Parts: sequence; structure tokens; C-alpha cells
Amino acid sequence: MRKPADKMRIVLEGMAKAAGAEAVQLELYPEDGFTPLLQYVYLKLSQDTDSDWKSHVRRFCECQYGPSAAIAEKYIWEVETASKTGKKNMAIIHPSVDFQGAFSYLSVDTIARWQKYFDEMNRLAEGDERTKKNINLLRKSLDTVLTPDAC
Repeated sequence: MRKPADKMRIVLEGMAKAAGAEAVQLELYPEDGFTPLLQYVYLKLSQDTDSDWKSHVRRFCECQYGPSAAIAEKYIWEVETASKTGKKNMAIIHPSVDFQGAFSYLSVDTIARWQKYFDEMNRLAEGDERTKKNINLLRKSLDTVLTPDAC
């Protein structure tokens, strides 16, 4: 999240200086687990490049995941931290998965911990179909890596 936020600030500041632009069109996949979050943060940074992007992540989680927001945010930050140990970002779809290299942070323990997070998020969202759908969309990037032939 930090790299996209920093890049967005640079792009938006340059656009504002060069053309007075107020918005940026994002070419991202709308159903990807992290795409809605990135779109939200980009939008908020386009409105105020000096704003605190971490607070935008928290607000997004509150809106999207309701009572599961704290766990969802914890998962997002763990993915952010863990993915720095690999060569590629987990949010990108790969035709094959290298658990010894790029995805070495996806240990059995990490996957099991994250599964418990999603189990708890779904439990907390019981009866709220919108929130459960958002939780399942958040999980999509992880599922894509763990089951690459499912795409």
C-alpha cells in the first residue's frame, strides 16, 4: 500500500501542476481482492495528496467489512508486510506459484492464521450478505495464489 500511495501522490501532484487535473481513471480489475481498496485510497489521495493514507485504509475497512473491520485491516497490513519478503506482490495473478521464492512468506502457519482471520470475519458478518461478499472478495487474491488453476 505504501508504494501505490507514494506513487499516487507524485502522479497527482504532477498532474495538478501540469494540467489542473482533479481525478485519475484507474485501469484495475474491479473484482480483485485489493483493487477496491487501492481505488478508494487513490481517490482519497487525489482529493488531498497530504492526507494520511493509512487512515484511508482504516476507513475503507470500516465501510466494507463492518464488524470485521479490525481483522480485515490486520490481514491487509500482514499481507503488506509479508509480501515485501517475496519478489512480487500477492495481489497480482500468477500462472504458477513459487513458494520457495516470490511467495515464500506463504508458509503453512501464515496460511492457517489467515484462514482463521477469514473464518472469524465471516462469523462476525453472519446475516450481512453485503459484508460477507466483501470479505470473500478480499480473500480472492489469497485464493488465486493458493489455487492458480482456478482462474
